[in-house]
Amino acid sequence: MKTGSDSCGFATTDGLNRYDGASITVYQNDPEDVYSLSDNNVKSLLEDRDGNLWVGCDKGLNRYDRNLDAFIRYEHQQSDPESISQNSIPAICAH
Repeated sequence: MKTGSDSCGFATTDGLNRYDGASITVYQNDPEDVYSLSDNNVKSLLEDRDGNLWVGCDKGLNRYDRNLDAFIRYEHQQSDPESISQNSIPAICAH
């Protein structure tokens, strides 16, 4: 997927790869880092009209914060009816 920042993102079963024309950066889940991807099995990618990159994984939805070079996780919480309905995100749509 080509992103607005002139780089390409590649969804893999071992994380998200970003190619900027010169080098590849690999983003993966790190159990010690709450700002890493929620899971390495990336199933879907979407860049919304505001330039946010959304990453769907087997274990949640992630929004990439370019300023922080970090991911904000959205995961299903049984006790929170406002949370996402499930953790597996095979596709992402925008209106």
